[in-house]
Amino acid sequence: TFKLIVEYNGTNYFGFQRQLGTAEWTSATTLYIPQVDDQATKSMTTTESILPSLKRQRLRGSKASKQPSTIQEQLERALVRLTDQTVTQLRMRSAGRTDKGVHATGQ
Repeated sequence: TFKLIVEYNGTNYFGFQRQLGTAEWTSATTLYIPQVDDQATKSMTTTESILPSLKRQRLRGSKASKQPSTIQEQLERALVRLTDQTVTQLRMRSAGRTDKGVHATGQ
């Protein structure tokens, strides 16, 4: 279990929370769309970005962006690289949200 208290400049991001209906990336070289049962789980088990260093990608019904566009995606990307777990396995939860371009401290 990890507890992160973060501070960030949100100028170039689309808020904190990952956007719904996007693809999940893993520390492996496969990109996939997870199957989820409920909206609460869906918001925490999907993300729209992949690691830029991936050489092989397999898309199923979604186009991946080149870089994470939210703070949550950036945090998930770093945690996936550090822990070798998938975003789903990490089960990241957050206690706050910000809008596009908003900065935060102690979130």
